Amino acid sequence: MKITAMYFHGSPRGNFCGYCDVVFNRILKINKIRIVRNPDNKLIVCMPNRKNITGEWEDVVHPINSELRNTITELIIEVYSWKVKTQK
Repeated sequence: MKITAMYFHGSPRGNFCGYCDVVFNRILKINKIRIVRNPDNKLIVCMPNRKNITGEWEDVVHPINSELRNTITELIIEVYSWKVKTQK
């Protein structure tokens, strides 16, 4: 599975840096993957989530294996960091 497109949107505020929409093989799109800074000032990627009927948060999309999660995370952070550096 290849990432064929990425779209960044949202205005940074506080620890929130923005959203990323990712397209796989031009046939599957995941919207609103969050990019945030953790307390150590490192960028992290959070999958889209929602509150369930009991009030707990759960991922709407969840990579089944760590290899896919790491690939998605690393690529989003790499492209986002490049975009931030080149926009200055």
